[in-house]
Amino acid sequence: VPPISDGSWNALEQEENGILRQRIEFAKALTDNVKQTTDYLIQQWSPDGENFSAQLTVEGSSPFADKDEALYAVFLSLFYVELLTKDRKLAQPLGLRDCPNETCEEDIESLVSGLSLHAIQSNLVGFKNLFTGGTSTGMDDLLIELGHADLSEQIILDVDAAITLLDAHVGKPLDGMITDDKEAVINIYDHIGLVTTALKQDLTTVLEVSVPSEAAGDND
Repeated sequence: VPPISDGSWNALEQEENGILRQRIEFAKALTDNVKQTTDYLIQQWSPDGENFSAQLTVEGSSPFADKDEALYAVFLSLFYVELLTKDRKLAQPLGLRDCPNETCEEDIESLVSGLSLHAIQSNLVGFKNLFTGGTSTGMDDLLIELGHADLSEQIILDVDAAITLLDAHVGKPLDGMITDDKEAVINIYDHIGLVTTALKQDLTTVLEVSVPSEAAGDND
């Protein structure tokens, strides 16, 4: 199979730093692509750019048929912390789901860099920004308007508690913590679970919307 069968891989090995140079060029290409994609997303969302968030008001060339559809799109976005942060980034390495062994540290995000917990904390910060609308109108304001200020306050308190809990561990490698301090990782998992349980049960009931199919029947 090329590049082995045609000799090109062996030829690279004969060059000084040949394979290393190829890896560096590949990493550079990936980095450039991430930069281009990031710039594009900032332009799409920026108030000075395409201002995509303004399309949630269903004006102009909005992709949403009505405000209910726009609201549901925001609601579904909140489920990242359920499906990816809690289930994929924590439960799976902990061996609580989708893991054939007692634990699955090899499935940890950012395993080599050791930034797994930093990424999880960033996910929670993103969740809070989306839920509150940052400095603008958010899901919390809608809950207050619907007479459920207590639910809004509890979700914000729970996500803040999880973010604060991670402050004490964010510089540690997650695989090492699972090996040496598994209870601390489970504590983080449980704190995030308070947020996602409110999301799946209370918020779903108040807004009269359905849970995404990927999270349906997941009661943890």
